[in-house]
Amino acid sequence: MSLTRPPEGVPQQCTTLKGGPGKTTNRAGIATFVMRNRQYLAALKAEKHVLALHVLHWADEVRDPHRELGASLPDHSGATAQELGTAVQLIEAMTIDWHPLDYKDTYQEQVRALIDAKRAHETIEKAVPAPRSTALADLMDALQASVEHARHTRTPQGRRTGP
Repeated sequence: MSLTRPPEGVPQQCTTLKGGPGKTTNRAGIATFVMRNRQYLAALKAEKHVLALHVLHWADEVRDPHRELGASLPDHSGATAQELGTAVQLIEAMTIDWHPLDYKDTYQEQVRALIDAKRAHETIEKAVPAPRSTALADLMDALQASVEHARHTRTPQGRRTGP
């Protein structure tokens, strides 16, 4: 949120100082506001040339996964240095430059197609869930195969060429 001119009754200094003290001190202000009949908790912070409003969770909305999931949380203590190294290689091999225009809202497209099909009185079939794999693969083999696949499907610009 950035104000270009202050609302009536708000001094000009409130909007012209937006990039100064907040940016220099690297501090955020905590505020509440109401939108759509609901109160929100937010952090207000100077970022570059604007004031950014980040919506936060209330304390009762944050849950401790250890308390909620307990023993069902995965145990990461058994990973070897080689497994961790391979996982890091996989992440590095799959890393690409972020181009927001490469992504689109496919969910909305699917909903629109469904609405159009219903409007045209077409038969709509329920999606069949994908079968679950029951074969357990060795983690190291799977990670290594993923690293190799990611290395071979990149273009010189750093983008992946395939799925």
